Amino acid sequence: MTRLFVAVAPPSDVVERLEGYVGPRRDAVPGWRWSAPENWHITLAFLGEVDDESSARFVETVRAASPAEGFPVRMGGAGFFGDFKSGAPVGRQVWLGCRQGADELAALSAKARQAASRSGVKVDGGKFTPHLTLARCSHPAPVRGLLEVVDSFGDFDWTADGCALYSSTLTPTGPIYRAVADFPLAQA
Repeated sequence: MTRLFVAVAPPSDVVERLEGYVGPRRDAVPGWRWSAPENWHITLAFLGEVDDESSARFVETVRAASPAEGFPVRMGGAGFFGDFKSGAPVGRQVWLGCRQGADELAALSAKARQAASRSGVKVDGGKFTPHLTLARCSHPAPVRGLLEVVDSFGDFDWTADGCALYSSTLTPTGPIYRAVADFPLAQA
């Protein structure tokens, strides 16, 4: 059994530019763990623990489908998963939002989920919210300051030209992600 997810990753030049903003802040906010740049991605579908046979069927199903076309993506603006306590935002994740390409990402997410279902793989449910997680906290914590910082980063543009199936290995120092199958998008 392997822990799997499908995602779109930003290209290396976007990762380098974003790390220029995130890097100096990594140790500035106690209790928050900033995601490693090599792990930055937009999750389309979380498949969870999948056996090798079902994983192979999923890859075949995706490759047999007609590919979607590549599309522009613009990430920017801060968001969080959590709620408001006494009028202040409290959460466990702070992320970079999606300003352009959200509809296309949602369509890719739906295709990945359909392929998983046809392959006998149960997909983690929940509403799709395109985002790139930047920081996590093990307990709900105030996020207002982090939201203001992430909002100051500006926008990050690229063309999504593919997505990939990733394995996720959890370690005490953080997850290790590895692309196990690439799914290119058609050229526009």
